[in-house]
Amino acid sequence: MKIFVTVKRVPDTGVPLRVKSDRTGIDREGLPYVINPYDEYATEAALRIKEKIGDGEVIAVSCGTEDSIETIRHALAMGADRGVLLKVNDEITDSVQTADILSDYLKSENPDFILMGKKAVDYDRGLVPAYLSEKLGFPLETCVTNMEIKDSGFVLERETEYGVEIIEARSPLIISFEKAKFEPRFPSLRGVMMAKKKPVDVNEISNLPANSTNILSYEPPPERKKGKIIDLPFPDNVKELVKLLKEESKII
Repeated sequence: MKIFVTVKRVPDTGVPLRVKSDRTGIDREGLPYVINPYDEYATEAALRIKEKIGDGEVIAVSCGTEDSIETIRHALAMGADRGVLLKVNDEITDSVQTADILSDYLKSENPDFILMGKKAVDYDRGLVPAYLSEKLGFPLETCVTNMEIKDSGFVLERETEYGVEIIEARSPLIISFEKAKFEPRFPSLRGVMMAKKKPVDVNEISNLPANSTNILSYEPPPERKKGKIIDLPFPDNVKELVKLLKEESKII
């Protein structure tokens, strides 16, 4: 059984991002990078499938620059068997382009399952799982929060506004993960050392597929207005607050 999990290198979400002065992109100088958090849940799920079945291979795939090997190594340290880098020279910001590159590779690999994060936290679009599903002709279950293996298939859980949705599914299948009910394992020191010896194949992508969108410019969020302190005794402070909410904020 071949279980593929896609992983992406993204800026650490704990660090504020800055827009370049010319508005052409994000200022990446000195930014720390991590594995996309949702992809970490997908990696954990892939490892659980292999451990439950007692057989199979977990392959971590990333589409990005050579720096993405570091992200693949994180998945290998968690327990993935090998990695594949679909290497491009510059960052790809187009979801269709990313899905084209992934599908061209995966078509020849005959995967049983493809596990993904529901979105990458850098561009926050969440389109690649759906595009990949269309291109490969695989069913897609999105925003899964829990997973159990039953017979030769899966019982998946999705949280909706109406409650928890229970789904039975079989391979071939693409699953995208929300923040799940299970926690990703932390790579052990032994896992980190072993990851250095596990193979990572680098496939050079010389001819990029056509992109479908172009980012024209980046704009930083507007600065927050300073708050007001109502320095009045009760009940005058309540009256003043209601007045401001009604006349200035216009929310009541």
